[in-house]
Amino acid sequence: MKEQLLKIYKDDGIVAFIIVIILTALIFVGLECLYISIGAYLWNIVAVPMLGLPTITFWQFFGLHILITMLMPRYSYNKGEKN
Repeated sequence: MKEQLLKIYKDDGIVAFIIVIILTALIFVGLECLYISIGAYLWNIVAVPMLGLPTITFWQFFGLHILITMLMPRYSYNKGEKN
């Protein structure tokens, strides 16, 4: 198996590069789906009984995650200054 992968890389490096990009994208999407599933599950077991809020689906939490990410980005424009 290892020899075959090395042969593919030596023969055509672009094929190996594309395979790595696709695998990286699949891992990223899988981890993001896991994160959203855990968030929706925690919402349904914590917020629903304690606050009386309605249950939320995977896609609703996905939209909520996108909205929160857009409203509160993780980066700062003041890179040189410490808060």
